[in-house]
Amino acid sequence: HPVTKDNTVWFCDPQVTGKTPAHNIIKGAVNKVILPPGKIIEEPIDAFRLYMNDTIINNIVTYTNQEASRVMGENCFKPVDAVEIEAFFGLLLTAGHMKMNNVNTKRLWSKLYGPLIFRATMSEKRFKQILRYIRFDDKSTRSVRRAKDKLAAIRDVWEAVNKNLNKYYMPGESITVDEQLVGFRGRCPFKQYIPSKPDKYGMKIFWVNDSTTGYPLYGLPYLGKENGTRASPNLGERIVETLCSPYYGTNRNVTCDNYFTTLQLAKNLKSNGLTVVGTLRKNKAYIPNNFLPNRSRDETSSIFGFTKHITLVSYVPKKGKAVLLLSTMHHGKCVVDDLQNKPEIIVFYNGTKGGTDIMDQMAHGYSCKRRTNRWPFTYFMNLLDICGIAAYTVFIKSFPNWHNKKMDKRHFFCKKWQKN
Repeated sequence: HPVTKDNTVWFCDPQVTGKTPAHNIIKGAVNKVILPPGKIIEEPIDAFRLYMNDTIINNIVTYTNQEASRVMGENCFKPVDAVEIEAFFGLLLTAGHMKMNNVNTKRLWSKLYGPLIFRATMSEKRFKQILRYIRFDDKSTRSVRRAKDKLAAIRDVWEAVNKNLNKYYMPGESITVDEQLVGFRGRCPFKQYIPSKPDKYGMKIFWVNDSTTGYPLYGLPYLGKENGTRASPNLGERIVETLCSPYYGTNRNVTCDNYFTTLQLAKNLKSNGLTVVGTLRKNKAYIPNNFLPNRSRDETSSIFGFTKHITLVSYVPKKGKAVLLLSTMHHGKCVVDDLQNKPEIIVFYNGTKGGTDIMDQMAHGYSCKRRTNRWPFTYFMNLLDICGIAAYTVFIKSFPNWHNKKMDKRHFFCKKWQKN
């Protein structure tokens, strides 16, 4: 049996045989919309208001009027109300749907080139006023809160929306943990550079999503190192455990990449009633030497290692390469019978790893984000996009036959939204 540097023993044969393991049988509801008593969804706007509710909007109204009065004076600014703020959000989302989010406001309000909906909703001057003064917290107390929390400028709104995301939808059999990079190139205390992402510079958020629909279940902002301390070890493990804790005991599967996956994470999730399937980095001490890349190994060949609850597989996609995956869901040497001879673990991983990517792709497809130097506003515009994606998922689940023959139902969802 292969023995590793940390003395982990991997058996060559499966240690679980017979019927389907109990941990692969999901407990509780899946892919279900959970509405509060008396709440009915009839229009797209009803689904959106589940997430951007009256409490959040009223707080934004209060802080926006507070900031405008501080800068302009109480008698120089006409206070906004909830209706006007909602109309402002509607224009942002409409510009995103029309792929005009980066178009200059002069053109948007132009009688010759601009869509009528902008001029009919509010004046360009009023839109720019709200754009300038919109705030999400009490600026007079921000410095005290920011000393302990870098996200203080938008923390309350972020937590309120996150709570709603988690409340109204029950995910399917598999959930995905991955990162989203919210594009931003201005000044921000926790800005990241990730060259593999389309935006490259921005603010990182770790998300747990439904693997099939991409529904955003909960987000965890990455705020960098706190108070100049060194980066804490096993950050990926703790992020997965934090994001997935609401689903402990349901036997769902968690799919994640090699930033998060470790042997200890697999054991921790197993003890809490979740399985995990994820890729592994090759520098782990518990990986046997013969599982690592080696030019003597044949293409499309696989090596398996087993413990009582965990399966390790090393697959060779091409000469001199090896892909490593860990699974507590699979317990055999099942290989898909095709030209590439991929193990079932890899096929399952490829089918469920894209939950967060689906959400990110949808957010980029109809993004309301406009150019701004204020990172809290960029963060909020991303939240609007996320709420729109969640509302679309809930609406389609509530009306599965709605525009069933249309190729892009989300386009018609956004179009109907504008009419409301």
